[in-house]
Amino acid sequence: MRDDRLGDILLAKRLISRSQLESALAEQRRHPERLLGNLLIQQGILSHAELVRIIVSEQHLPMARAVLDRRKQANQPVDAHGVPLLRVPPEEAASLAMAEGAFPSPIPLPRLEDFSMTSETEKELTADAFIAIEADKLDEARQIITQGLTILPDSLPMRYLTAWLQSMDKRVDKSLLILDKHFGTSSDNASALWLTAWNLQKLNRHKEAADLLQRMLRRRNPLQGWYFALAYSLDELRLWKKARQVYTYFIRITRGENQYTWYARQRLRTIIEHLEKTEP
Repeated sequence: MRDDRLGDILLAKRLISRSQLESALAEQRRHPERLLGNLLIQQGILSHAELVRIIVSEQHLPMARAVLDRRKQANQPVDAHGVPLLRVPPEEAASLAMAEGAFPSPIPLPRLEDFSMTSETEKELTADAFIAIEADKLDEARQIITQGLTILPDSLPMRYLTAWLQSMDKRVDKSLLILDKHFGTSSDNASALWLTAWNLQKLNRHKEAADLLQRMLRRRNPLQGWYFALAYSLDELRLWKKARQVYTYFIRITRGENQYTWYARQRLRTIIEHLEKTEP
């Protein structure tokens, strides 16, 4: 990533001030062989974890296993620019979809931008935990989160990540309890709402999941995966016409082919055939 672009991104995300950037750029002019990111770290303006997170986010670098990378697309805003084009051969998309088993809804990946942190320690620990999760190093993430809650017992990012790991460990009820206590369904936190809806689906509470997802989709910049998740719950509720409409829209807004578009196309065929037989 070019240094001028990195500087603009850091300013836009309010991770550094204009004066801090100008100071680092002045130092770089004196030592042109040194990278801006390294200078900011050495000056204590930016942590290494924050720098890695920014570069990974902006460059869409694959930090996790292939399936997890493909799931990332479902966690992108619908109108996001530069979403990776995830083309998957049809036979691979089919095998990925079938590997999901009876529950195909995409995993809600944590999004660091949904959380505000009050201290440098919280920022660094949260960024480290998010990076470990993106790299699919869940044991490492658990250690970081345990450390974080010991130091910062009231940290909302750490509470959310605890709920996320509980859900991944199939302790869905416990995950929901944590989310309800610290966030609730009236929360503005997109990550917490997405995980809540996913947990409700796991428990076959599709009416509650569909109601929550419909409220979420009225937010600014809804995520692509929310549309698939809503279609899936409507499908499970046998609301065929609504499911058909949302599956169709999800396919239209998703760039490339993946296991979710494959599943949506299969369900669309079945739903259309069913409606043709049952409707006059």
